[in-house]
Amino acid sequence: MLDHLRLLWGAPTATAALVLCGAGCERVPAPAPASRVLTRHELTRLGSARLPRTLRLFHHLWEIVATKDVRHVDDTVARGDFRIRAGITFHLHVIRVRRPDAVAGRELLGRACAPGARS
Repeated sequence: MLDHLRLLWGAPTATAALVLCGAGCERVPAPAPASRVLTRHELTRLGSARLPRTLRLFHHLWEIVATKDVRHVDDTVARGDFRIRAGITFHLHVIRVRRPDAVAGRELLGRACAPGARS
């Protein structure tokens, strides 16, 4: 994958910036792509105090979820992983589309977080 990105970036007509995001795996020694890294920013995990507000900015659906339930989902399922949170958001959205009257409490979140829902 990195070699493919290197070839795209190495084209004489390339005039784009490439942003790579990862969980540390991008630190694999690869001299050609590494030589083209102009800047690197380390991002820390999102703290539980900022989590509810950030999720509500990410998707309006989280506005109807109680703060304690947002933290519960993160502590028990997402564990700081934004991809998992995005998947839960998707499944929560699907459930709400199918049942608009469903109350966004622990039961609904439990259904959105169920292993079968996230597969």
